[in-house]
Amino acid sequence: MTPDAMARFGWVVVEISVGLIVLFLVTQSGTLLHRALEAGWLVWIGRISYGLYLWHAPIASKVGWWRAPEPVKMAVTLALALLVAAISYRWIERPFLRRKAKLQGAVSAPGQGSLARYRFDPVGSSD
Repeated sequence: MTPDAMARFGWVVVEISVGLIVLFLVTQSGTLLHRALEAGWLVWIGRISYGLYLWHAPIASKVGWWRAPEPVKMAVTLALALLVAAISYRWIERPFLRRKAKLQGAVSAPGQGSLARYRFDPVGSSD
């Protein structure tokens, strides 16, 4: 493949191929990647990830002013972000998620994402 053709089409093919391989490895329950992603600490990080997203920047901006070596500031930022995200998940996010589930009237089954409730209907018929 010529460099020009690779630049136009090749990387798209590589990206799609890698995406399909990762999708396959994650959805097949017997693979090493799937088992690794089920590790308790990764599941916990996934649960508090929204809080990490919200809290890391304000914490990093405050810690950034400290007169300390960068590795120390990074470690403190990570520890504080994890702590604050875990607290906000426990006391803010989880109660609201429970209320949301009660308002919706049904909780999705374990292992099903929020899209599991929706059915693809190309015709547009309603239930």
